[in-house]
Amino acid sequence: MKVSYLASAVLGMVGVAHGRFSVDWPCPRFSPSGKDCPSLPPNESYDADINSPIGTADAGKNMPLCRHSASWSTNSAVLNVKDAVTVSFSAENGSTAGGFCQYSISYDGGKTFAVVHQQLGDCFVSNAGNLNEVSTEYTFDLPKNLPSSKNAIFAWTYVNPTQDAAFYMNCADVEIVGSDTKSFSGPEMTILNYNGKDTLANQGSISNGKDIYDNAKIIEITVESDASIAKRHNKEAKDEEDCDEEGGDNKNPKVGSGGSGGSDSDSDGKKGKGGSGGDGTSSGSDSGGDDDCESDSDTEGGVTNVVVTNSVSVTN
Repeated sequence: MKVSYLASAVLGMVGVAHGRFSVDWPCPRFSPSGKDCPSLPPNESYDADINSPIGTADAGKNMPLCRHSASWSTNSAVLNVKDAVTVSFSAENGSTAGGFCQYSISYDGGKTFAVVHQQLGDCFVSNAGNLNEVSTEYTFDLPKNLPSSKNAIFAWTYVNPTQDAAFYMNCADVEIVGSDTKSFSGPEMTILNYNGKDTLANQGSISNGKDIYDNAKIIEITVESDASIAKRHNKEAKDEEDCDEEGGDNKNPKVGSGGSGGSDSDSDGKKGKGGSGGDGTSSGSDSGGDDDCESDSDTEGGVTNVVVTNSVSVTN
């Protein structure tokens, strides 16, 4: 069921000025003004409008999640789960504070995001509580069980319920270090005002709609380590070699006196089709049917494409 949080007028808590923000550090993809940004990849250009939303509720502007599908040529930062992270922002003149910020991590190239920190209602509000005095730096701890990765995406998303129905998102390509765990559980990143998603806008309070975030689905992300990937690939190569050898042994099956049954055995060792001879036999009919030699339809390119009971298994 689609939920819409729209009011006919702003009730006076915040003026009509729009909050337009972007991340400075860690440097988001193709930022022209971020800190410690990598070199621009070939055939890409800097995002001169990086402070603008990626989507609006009326679908008048919908960019890809993260604004850009392509990544930096190298990671823009290294995040250690043992250290606090300080995220800095740029704010355009006239920006007002308030609303919902989430900081999320993806291990599967931006298909799945799990929240590692969030500020619900008071994002960008200064310590004095003045909505016209914008805070542009936040420090928080990462979950200690966040899996290490050389190819993670750190995402910031923002919705201000007192303003127009817009959805902001910046993404930085990062390396995560300091953890030896493989799984992490957290709320699924909330997407609003974007590409047909729920609408949240023109509310009288910067906290209106908080229940949407509070009720987000919890997902578990399991990430394979580089060593685990190498071990699995070695096993798969050995299994394939064994299957090839079994298949080779069955290229010239013995045929019984009853006819040609089983003479169609495949070279990869799969069970023969069997012929019209009732007593025909094939040496491939027993060994070739081994399930170990069948391909795994759930795995392609090293990524396990299975989502079960709110769990997401990915390979890093």
